[in-house]
Amino acid sequence: MRTMYDSLNPAALPDLPGTLVASYIDGENAPAAGWQSRFTQATVVEIARNPGTNAGQVGDVESTDLTPATAVDWVHLRRSAGAVPVIYCNASTRAAVAAAFAAAGEPEPLYWIADWGAAQAVPEGAVAMQYANTAITHQDYDESVVIDGWPSASPVPAPAPSPAPAPVPTAAQTYVVVRGDTLSGISLRAYGTADNWPAIWHANPSIANPDLIIPGEVILIPDLAAPLPTFKRYTVVSGDSLWAIAAREYGSGGQWTVIYAANKAEIDAGGGPSDIHPGLELVIPAA
Repeated sequence: MRTMYDSLNPAALPDLPGTLVASYIDGENAPAAGWQSRFTQATVVEIARNPGTNAGQVGDVESTDLTPATAVDWVHLRRSAGAVPVIYCNASTRAAVAAAFAAAGEPEPLYWIADWGAAQAVPEGAVAMQYANTAITHQDYDESVVIDGWPSASPVPAPAPSPAPAPVPTAAQTYVVVRGDTLSGISLRAYGTADNWPAIWHANPSIANPDLIIPGEVILIPDLAAPLPTFKRYTVVSGDSLWAIAAREYGSGGQWTVIYAANKAEIDAGGGPSDIHPGLELVIPAA
């Protein structure tokens, strides 16, 4: 394994034997042309941000750069030029990138995965792992570990076989969340577009944070042609009781069991239905 340093500011990158340095060759705030020339000991890695840039070893999938869909275009362009392209993305975005390649019928690329604070180990199907950002390095650069043999003029040896692809979610059925899943990635596989992720969140009141879904969690993939179940979320305040909340929401305190049934695990993990605490977030089913 070797170390790679990357930064928007190539002047901040160390020029050390046996290491790699990486920065951008296009896009907004790209370093001045010729930045590569200052490195005489480290191996230079060039990062592209635009899908039409037929250069570089790495395509950057981030909010202001390539999307999962345009990453497919960039990889196809670079492969046509004889390159072995790599896609940089966050660990949480990898599933959406993989789904975009599957949908386009383009073989999945190798990856440079970013997971700040994670162990210094390169995941399967990847050539590098960015484990430290500037907040961790306390320098004007990020750090990654890189497999031996990348980059090279010839194709990188084939990585270890990737895990079996996640099952394809089907509308109107339940789906078991697997490692690496995101709501947008599940939406892309289920509906052919990532844009329907709010429908999945809306149909699963157990998901409090749409950016945090847990492997093993069973969720409903709603049929978009059918009416969606409706609910709202309510945060318990001092003095609340299930009876009082039900009286406000349904006009009858006796309906407290409806709220309890929709939040049983969370309520029982606290003090039970007679002892709900301020700050507890409850799902209130529609009347």
